[in-house]
Amino acid sequence: MLGNGAQTSYHYAVDDKEAVHAIPDNRNAWHAGDGGGGTGNRKYISIEICYSKSGGSRFEIAMKNAAWLTAKLLKDYGWNISNVKKHQDFSGKYCPHRILDDYGWDYFLNLVRTEMGESCEEPILKKGSTGEAVKRLQARLNELGFDLAVDGSFGPNTLSAVKEFQSRAGLEVDGSVGPLTWAALKEVKTMAKFPDTDGHWAEKEIDELFEMGIVHGDSDGNFRPDDSITRAEAATLVRNAVRYVTGK
Repeated sequence: MLGNGAQTSYHYAVDDKEAVHAIPDNRNAWHAGDGGGGTGNRKYISIEICYSKSGGSRFEIAMKNAAWLTAKLLKDYGWNISNVKKHQDFSGKYCPHRILDDYGWDYFLNLVRTEMGESCEEPILKKGSTGEAVKRLQARLNELGFDLAVDGSFGPNTLSAVKEFQSRAGLEVDGSVGPLTWAALKEVKTMAKFPDTDGHWAEKEIDELFEMGIVHGDSDGNFRPDDSITRAEAATLVRNAVRYVTGK
């Protein structure tokens, strides 16, 4: 690894043209950051994706090539999608950062599923997506207490609602709606209460207002009941209350 003194190794490196097999699959590599006896370093095959720093079209092709390679390894060894892990799962490091920031982990898993020939009932959605699938997403979130315009445009409000849902459903909060998030949306009957209102004197009232679509939490899934609110937040509360009463 040029540019630093870290002692690291990996099984495969993938770019936009090829994959280089550096270490045999049955040998340990020093790649997961969880130590000499760590599960990641001792039990997993590592794939490094090139151009993660620069991003762009070359990274996107490299990522898709990595998905193909991942699918091949899963099929070769008789494994399934649940065996695909992030660097973050072993050491806590925010990695693969480019995928997490620009695409979402579900997006990559769906690429792998496609390469394995598995069908996905719903498409991967992220900020900027449009169409009927986005409308279905927005309508479902509204059923769970959110207040979104069902316009088929995955904008900032939809992104915020998705992140809040993911947090409160115990999912990875990346704003990308893939198989895991779609599955949770179908399974959840009602949204769990805010974790930071447990035992609060206004807990019951806050939960009722959320069910009515008048209040929402932040992107971390918290409500912060004792924080001051801004004028904009107060105006949103009034607007949501009027909509609830009038239906408009």
